[in-house]
Amino acid sequence: RDFRQAIALDSMLLVPYVHARSLALRAARFRDAAGYAREMVRLSPVPKQAESYRVLATVLDSAPRFSAAARAALDTLPARYVALVMQEIGVVPEATSLSQLLVVNQLQRLSLTPTLADSAAFGRALLLLQAQGGKVVSTGSPLVLADRVQFALAGLVPVPPVRAEVSEMLLRQPIAASSALPLLSAARDTAAIRILVRVLDSVDVAVRAQGPRAVSQRGRAARGYLALARGDSAEALRDLLSLPMAMCEGAPCAVFTTARLLVRAGRDADAARFLDRALPSNMSSALTPPLMMLRAEVAERMSDRATARHWYQRVVAQWGRGATTVQPVVQAAQAGLTRMK
Repeated sequence: RDFRQAIALDSMLLVPYVHARSLALRAARFRDAAGYAREMVRLSPVPKQAESYRVLATVLDSAPRFSAAARAALDTLPARYVALVMQEIGVVPEATSLSQLLVVNQLQRLSLTPTLADSAAFGRALLLLQAQGGKVVSTGSPLVLADRVQFALAGLVPVPPVRAEVSEMLLRQPIAASSALPLLSAARDTAAIRILVRVLDSVDVAVRAQGPRAVSQRGRAARGYLALARGDSAEALRDLLSLPMAMCEGAPCAVFTTARLLVRAGRDADAARFLDRALPSNMSSALTPPLMMLRAEVAERMSDRATARHWYQRVVAQWGRGATTVQPVVQAAQAGLTRMK
């Protein structure tokens, strides 16, 4: 509503359309999102970017199906812009069937043209989109350690091989292992976390030296995980709740851990508020279905049947056709839907 008002006040300003399109997508309002994308074509100063908005609108026109027109439009785009379209579609659980058809189509394109510009970033985007649908076909190149950590936390891949990689990375490039703080905490590996506390404290110092507005609290996040590894969940929760929500844009993001700690502490109302703030900006993660499942379970305990039903439905929509590793979560969500009828 606010962004529609901003557009009414100045229809030549691009930014409100960007946010209105993003929010419409997250609410699975495909037609509205397509309309905003078409307006962005008119206002974009970069021709190729404008073309990506046009293609996104074409893809959304047939959502949640994948039309021949959408397929043809995607094949005209450079790989980097196809990756952007895939990222947009990936935030919508109700569009998972579309996103997985899009993956198949673009994998065929990549196999026919392996020298496709930006093929590494393009290939990574394809693999991440598959993981969002509950399927992991590869954990190798072009994925990075943070991707594999996320898959392990979501239950998509076994933890031990990822832990072994983290241990090696701690010796060679500790900062790259910071995404593994939840895994290290679960394993009670306080020695490894202390290494990351020192490294992330130094990052904080460097960031704050850039000026009074520069904020970094990665060291505090690491201390929260250290407290959790020691068994002090109360201290961990205090540290993690003090982090700005904006930290979820980078590593380490503590949303998954913080939400579970709130639930474990019996603070369902706080967990509900926290997840309602966190979920909109975390819909492009392989961890989204576990977060949605947690939100549904909290709502059910609070007798909020409509909210519980909404999130159970989204879990089934996103992971319903996923691999066997995610089916226990899907079955639990389906059972929840049965209870909420």
